[in-house]
Amino acid sequence: MKKILANIKIYKFLGAKIITIHLPICSYYHLENSKVEVFKTLELASIYCQKNGIQLSVENNPKPPFDSTTEFTHLFTMNKKLSMTLDIGHVYRVSQKEFGKFLGNFSNKIKHVHLHYNKGENDHLVFPEKKKKRLSYIIKKISRLKQGTTVTLEMFFVKERQKIIPLDNKRRRRLLVDQLKSIKIQNL
Repeated sequence: MKKILANIKIYKFLGAKIITIHLPICSYYHLENSKVEVFKTLELASIYCQKNGIQLSVENNPKPPFDSTTEFTHLFTMNKKLSMTLDIGHVYRVSQKEFGKFLGNFSNKIKHVHLHYNKGENDHLVFPEKKKKRLSYIIKKISRLKQGTTVTLEMFFVKERQKIIPLDNKRRRRLLVDQLKSIKIQNL
């Protein structure tokens, strides 16, 4: 908790208005105890954020427990002050249906989106050319969120010849610009 509060102070100093927190991925055997600790931590962190004029946003995980709308319904029931960062690659690792459920159930809670492609367990990938339809579909869906919802292109890898390759800064910058052009061409 001390580290979380120290980080919030830093982000406040930097002028952040919203902070995304990543919840732990828990083993099945420690799940209930972990959830109780997570709820306590989130309560304290959200109170501290609120006092400092910062919105605390929780990102969905690619694995249990905080990977489903069921878990987020419980989370938002326990703490109404929280908002959500919807990670597209993570939700697609769970299921495309879950993507629709998150948008349908929490459109008023989603304040930020992490946009990237995934291929199975491989995450934070640039959308390949042959998956432009998926990108277009996702953009159309998230464009219906409240005005002011922000999006980060969270792309750090490409898949080439069945290998996941980390991007150096120069190539990453070029690919991010290409992704933005692709989105713009679709008039979204």
